Amino acid sequence: VGGAEAPLTKFTIEQMKCLDIYSKNKEDNYPCDPLSASKDQNKMVLGEAAACFLIEKFQNNKTPLAFIDGLGYSMEYSPSMTGITKTGQALKNAMKMAINDSNNKNDIDLIILHAPGTINGEIAEMNAIEAIFGKNHPVLYSNKWLIGHTLGASGAMSMDLAMRSIELGKAPQLPYPNIGKHDNRKVKKVMINTIGFGGNASSAILSHPDIVL
Repeated sequence: VGGAEAPLTKFTIEQMKCLDIYSKNKEDNYPCDPLSASKDQNKMVLGEAAACFLIEKFQNNKTPLAFIDGLGYSMEYSPSMTGITKTGQALKNAMKMAINDSNNKNDIDLIILHAPGTINGEIAEMNAIEAIFGKNHPVLYSNKWLIGHTLGASGAMSMDLAMRSIELGKAPQLPYPNIGKHDNRKVKKVMINTIGFGGNASSAILSHPDIVL
């Protein structure tokens, strides 16, 4: 299973500009600027990527890199062309479903955000996270400042980052100014959020083998 996208064409970029969600700032240090402290303009930039994973049923003779410990998905009525409500209802439902797959929300150490650099999308995602976790939520991170929004590959790239964080046992430590506080907790359980056009949302939870075995 995986995802791939090659959207760096004039046609696709013009579509995003017509939706008024594409970054206008070519001189920024971070052209794609998720979780930007400045909420007066959208700062999404597209990127290209591909990732593929092998998913197997557990076998006693193997120790996997991680277990898929929860899955959730939902849809909501699309209130706009980019398709998300201010409360992030679909994402809230998806996170709740993933947690209900025998997970305790207090055990989640890290959330890999969808956070593409759009004002409305990030407000909705943060509203949904605070509705589930409150103000004392897990560590948050977005990889889009490095790779841009890779559309159909976005979820797969976030899954890769989640697996690497579990393998290393810590949240990403790269020096990006908008990711907020880091604590020193050991990362063993990671939630990945994705949001799509048309009101779609999904969440997955990956766990370190030590938790499950």
